Amino acid sequence: MQLTAPSRFNDPAADAARLLFWVAFAILFVATPVAAAVSRQAIYSLLPIGAVLTLVAASLSIETSGSEVVGARLTTLTAGIGFCLIAWAALSIVWTPFPAEAGVRVIKGLVTALLVIGAAAVLASRSVGPDALMLPGGVAAAACVVVLVSLLGASGPVQIEPDGTSTLDRAAIGLVLLVWPALAVLALRGLLAAAGALAAATAISVFAARLPVGILALGAGGLAFAAARLRRGRTRFTLGIAFAALILLCPLIPLAVRLIGGNEVPDMLAPLNIWGGIFAADGARVLTGHGLDTATRGIAYGYLPARTPHSLLFELWYELGIVGAALAALFTYRIFMALGRAPRPTAPYLLAGFTAGLTVTVLGLGTAQVWWLTLVGLAVLAFAVTAKGRYGTRPSIIVRQRIEAADGK
Repeated sequence: MQLTAPSRFNDPAADAARLLFWVAFAILFVATPVAAAVSRQAIYSLLPIGAVLTLVAASLSIETSGSEVVGARLTTLTAGIGFCLIAWAALSIVWTPFPAEAGVRVIKGLVTALLVIGAAAVLASRSVGPDALMLPGGVAAAACVVVLVSLLGASGPVQIEPDGTSTLDRAAIGLVLLVWPALAVLALRGLLAAAGALAAATAISVFAARLPVGILALGAGGLAFAAARLRRGRTRFTLGIAFAALILLCPLIPLAVRLIGGNEVPDMLAPLNIWGGIFAADGARVLTGHGLDTATRGIAYGYLPARTPHSLLFELWYELGIVGAALAALFTYRIFMALGRAPRPTAPYLLAGFTAGLTVTVLGLGTAQVWWLTLVGLAVLAFAVTAKGRYGTRPSIIVRQRIEAADGK
């Protein structure tokens, strides 16, 4: 008697995989951004749970596990530069005044990165279909919660963390990062009206949170998106050069402020004046930096002035020196080049999201912390959803055909 292979529609393992993927999507892209608006601890537990469920689901699925994608990405020059930056940061534990705390931070960051890389490879290698719509739905829900919390808590006390951020600030920054992959999911399926409504809701929520950094980052992302729609190649090159140059040359700005103004500078320039004084007095430390975790803890413990900048630019130079800054600048440039080479429908959203994230780091939030790395990891997973989940509905097929026809002209 001839035995037939079991249908994938009657495969218990495939059914379990689909259920686990659905649960993982709900945790990552709905529960996490919504919970982040009311709890600063939620993202630390929800993202690992969602990533682990994604990996478990991949082990049960008949589709590719994503190992080929990981192998290809980890052997690129860009990945090599990133590994060198991580290695230099880990090596700086040798000379940091806080080796135990810095070591814990490295371990947490590496565990988060490994989970995100594995889960992103899985998501980028499979067709997610309608599940991808959970992402814009979660962003919309989180935007509503941010507005509600902003209105209800306007007259109440706000808990500020040592890095200068509040729970609401972090939630709003999360929306600034997640809105771009969410817009990609909608727009590339032909749901342009829904994409416009989501963009408006996100802007309203960031304004309601009264976070100038978020507003500016959202605007910078919008400008990058518009420019990339017109000239993708030129935009990626211009943004890559601009941000790389900013990372490398940024100490010249506080030095100029200190040389011109001395101790008599406007109050808004006081953080730059402090940075200029620290940089001028560092001597040989400019080459190696003071070691990982010294900037934030130095401010918290009183070793550095209270108004020392929280910008990642300062933290990068102060902790990792010119070696770390050079690696970070090169890595940033290479990332822009890689994102600009993405498929034409998704490249503008990738460039916009990366620009928005870099703008947040430049403008002074304490983004060298685990909460920021976790938010970035969530955004990476969200963008991974768009890799094969671009064309899952009939309107999106029409959009693809029009794009392909335009490319052929």
